[in-house]
Amino acid sequence: MDTQPDHRWTLRELAAIAGVSPYHLQRIFTSAYGLSPAKYHKQLRLKKADAMLRTGQSPKRVCENLGFSSPPSFAREYRRVFGVSPSQAKDR
Repeated sequence: MDTQPDHRWTLRELAAIAGVSPYHLQRIFTSAYGLSPAKYHKQLRLKKADAMLRTGQSPKRVCENLGFSSPPSFAREYRRVFGVSPSQAKDR
């Protein structure tokens, strides 16, 4: 996930890569990282989004490139984590 945060990883796909069942992956991943694989992946995407915004990319383009379902959902998640809107982050 770290090398391809823009890929839409599924639990089944990650489990196949790790060679374990999806249930086992969920359990050991959460134990090791304190987050489910889905929440960890969302954090990676938001960190990459922040970096992209800081280089001047538009929030709409960042949203599309990182596979967020819609600009409003991206903006809501971004604001929840960083305390500012994606547009405000871009302008910083």
